[in-house]
Amino acid sequence: MFSKACILIAAVASLTAVKAQTCSIDVFQAILPEGATALSAISVPDDGTFGDPTEIAYPGNASALPALCAVTINVTSSPSSSFRFGLFLPEDWNGRFSAVGNGGLAGGINWPAMGIMARYGFAVMSTDTGHNGTSIDGRFVLNGPETITDWQYRAMHGSVSEAKAIVKAHYGHNISYSYYNGCSTGGRQGLLEMQLYPEDFDGILAGAPAWESNKIAAYMVQMGSLNLPNTSDHHIPPTLYPLIEAEALRQCDPVDGVTDGVISDPQACHFRPETLLCNPNQNTSSSACLTAPQLNTLHLLYGHHSTIANPLFYHPLSPGTEADWPRFLPADAPLILGTSSLAYLGLQDPTWDWRSFNYSIVLDREATGDRRGIPEHFAATREFAARGAKLLHYHGLADTLIPWASSRTFYEMMVAGMSVVAAAAQEGVAYDVDDFYRLFFVPGLLHCSGGAGEAPWYIGGAGSMPAYLGEGVHSVPGQEDAEHDAVLALVRWVEEGVKPEFLVTTKWEGDDVEGQVLARRKACPYPGRAALVHEGADPRRVESWVCSE
Repeated sequence: MFSKACILIAAVASLTAVKAQTCSIDVFQAILPEGATALSAISVPDDGTFGDPTEIAYPGNASALPALCAVTINVTSSPSSSFRFGLFLPEDWNGRFSAVGNGGLAGGINWPAMGIMARYGFAVMSTDTGHNGTSIDGRFVLNGPETITDWQYRAMHGSVSEAKAIVKAHYGHNISYSYYNGCSTGGRQGLLEMQLYPEDFDGILAGAPAWESNKIAAYMVQMGSLNLPNTSDHHIPPTLYPLIEAEALRQCDPVDGVTDGVISDPQACHFRPETLLCNPNQNTSSSACLTAPQLNTLHLLYGHHSTIANPLFYHPLSPGTEADWPRFLPADAPLILGTSSLAYLGLQDPTWDWRSFNYSIVLDREATGDRRGIPEHFAATREFAARGAKLLHYHGLADTLIPWASSRTFYEMMVAGMSVVAAAAQEGVAYDVDDFYRLFFVPGLLHCSGGAGEAPWYIGGAGSMPAYLGEGVHSVPGQEDAEHDAVLALVRWVEEGVKPEFLVTTKWEGDDVEGQVLARRKACPYPGRAALVHEGADPRRVESWVCSE
């Protein structure tokens, strides 16, 4: 059974599909402004594949594509910099435009993510942010301040503007609605677009946004440093992470009133890891307990202890994140994304050694750092809201790379910022932020994709396909509707005015869409939370959950 949102997309596609221009470099070059160059234009047949192995961050292919034209454009952004963007222009166009975001420090056209949105029928764009490099490579900073500006915001906005003009010329038809879909750095890009260029998008889907980018790199380095060096007596080896995960689940799973293998309310759980302390009769080298120095490290990671010598300047880890500790807390050095980001973007010193990390680095960076890429201009959101545009924001409660509490802070600052705007305008009442902005916390969702344990986590957000669910997948197979799919929820909100009152999260066996659905539940808009409809209800069934304040 197709939902109203799916029927709407199909209807718009049939009404707006028009004969497009020829897919050739000459045709596109003729419509480009000065400073822009068409690099390629390639026709892709139905069920075809397209990608570019020279894109270091995104070398994979977009597969199972509809018939489309794949275009690559280069734009000069300053005398010393330029950026590229790619476009997928489907023959059967639904009248909509979408941009997709990047991840980490990555530079490159994200063809695989573009393919997902193209399968919905969108004309879709991705920018390379002005360089070609992996998500952990900060060396592009050495190219100079103009390249940094491109990465921060200029390449995204410039690519959106040029891409929209190409779409209109290619189809000979105005774009009906424009959307954005990104996670992590991609989430930050979306929030910054909302504040700096509120006319660019009618709807923004932002996952786990790295909006406090000035702090996140230092947080990654500090968290990793707390558990190092690996020769010290306070070091917790990765072999002990499953022990900690199991105890956190034992203590914190029941806090929400139901024991279902999912930590749904980490803030309400007062985790007491002392239960893991080795007793005098235990072998302290085993994987069954923690020594006193290791227990102290664990307290520091969870933010239980903060000292003048080693203050926590950012959100600590939460119970429920332990499944991702092998990635986030490597055994021999802090996460390389953190060290690279801090060395290049933060300090602009490629020789910096993480072993010299100290709190003064954070203070100095806060005082003197470049903040142009930080979406902290909350009052500027008024224009976005006044246009009727919508922001759908989500974050996993099991995220280690960017703590979920950073999104809570963003929400609170948004509410406060919009209230200040209303007061300054003497409007008498604060904006009802929920009219244009909804934040969903997803229990068990790791960073952008993947789930902890038995948690249903999939909502069709950026970054979750195709890495986990297979090539050629889009939306939620078998449930392509605005309740299960965050993209369609945003479309319905923008175009029909129907607020998403919940999002259904899905867990497949083995995270394989060909497998059995193991569980579904509701993620609720913050500050609400999901609760069982009655004691004894099956927590694996979505109808067992209701959203409450």
